[in-house]
Amino acid sequence: MLYGQGVRRFYIGGSLGVDLWAGEILLELKGQPEYGELELVLVLPYAGHDRDCDKRDRHRLSVLRQYCAEAVITGTEGEAPAVNFKRRNQYMINRSDCLLAVHNKSPKDRSGITQTVDYSRKKKLFIILIDPDSAAASYENQG
Repeated sequence: MLYGQGVRRFYIGGSLGVDLWAGEILLELKGQPEYGELELVLVLPYAGHDRDCDKRDRHRLSVLRQYCAEAVITGTEGEAPAVNFKRRNQYMINRSDCLLAVHNKSPKDRSGITQTVDYSRKKKLFIILIDPDSAAASYENQG
């Protein structure tokens, strides 16, 4: 859908779960001739953020890093992780026209993804939210 609308650059946050999964799917798409212009940018909160991850997940992240068009580190290890993750998320949103996120839209949720969705709303980005339980998509700020 987004590629068909001209989106070629995709920012991935480098966290376990949806970030890695989405990055792997994008790399697989990039290997197909009809998606050859796709660019993946890996944005990490700080060097070593994956230090406590298991060996398999660190390997998955290193493969993404090896094949992405660009890898960016937005923070430093000495800062509080929450500050680094927020900076990373804002870096991605500040360079984007659209947010595609897996999010349950719970009003009590104050996670990083909720903060990122809220920041995207402030920036009036086109937002696509995919419910993790039903896979239903909702759209905001279509224009």
